[in-house]
Amino acid sequence: MVQIPVHIPFDRWLDYLFGHPVGPSGFRESDDWWDEQADPALAVDYLTRFFEAPDVLLERYPHDQIDRGLWFLTGESGHLQPLLGPPVPWEDRRRGLLAIGGLYERLFLPACTNHLGHIDRGPEPPAPLNSICYMWWDLFPTWGNRGSEEAQPPTPHRRSPRVRRQGRPRPSTALDDGAASVATVDEAILTVMAWTLRLDSEACREGALHGIGHWHRAYPERTEAVIDGWLKGGPRISPALRQYAMSARCGCVL
Repeated sequence: MVQIPVHIPFDRWLDYLFGHPVGPSGFRESDDWWDEQADPALAVDYLTRFFEAPDVLLERYPHDQIDRGLWFLTGESGHLQPLLGPPVPWEDRRRGLLAIGGLYERLFLPACTNHLGHIDRGPEPPAPLNSICYMWWDLFPTWGNRGSEEAQPPTPHRRSPRVRRQGRPRPSTALDDGAASVATVDEAILTVMAWTLRLDSEACREGALHGIGHWHRAYPERTEAVIDGWLKGGPRISPALRQYAMSARCGCVL
């Protein structure tokens, strides 16, 4: 394992995650390691920048490398942990968590095909990114019950000047409305999953339902209400996805 410097430029960080070829085993071929705990504020800043504009990856890296990089990011790397608790202030972490909606809207929506992962079937063959679109919330490092630590006032902290953006506009998202009222990690994630159901994509909706199904144990009433409200709105979805929604409604997902 080779630990790379913590304070690398953002583009170099993207190369670390997505610039490595996929080997014969189907896994990302790299022993490089970046320590998110060495500078949690930098980790949250880079994650937020990535989630807010992930479409930059589509022309920069092969899609199978993006897929494997995302499996690594949300799974074994541990790089998402700084989003889930102090020392980074809640306002910054909230922005990063809500920005995950951009991953679905700007990356998965244009790059995934009409193929359902839970039955491995669809009118179209799967694209490379279909797998992580379906599995993102399954691999995510929490399925709820994070507590209410975000209700406490944030503690001011110093930021390294190397991690701040200079004059870079923030991409807008439909999640911006009401963002200030989101008070906990769990609420932010549930908000993103519920919002993703609005996207006109079977793959994105299936990924959100997969996550909501796993969160049913921690929030049965809220997850059931999210799915009921969405279905009541009459979304145009396949019979297979509708059946999966009913399974997710009772937490019956794998």
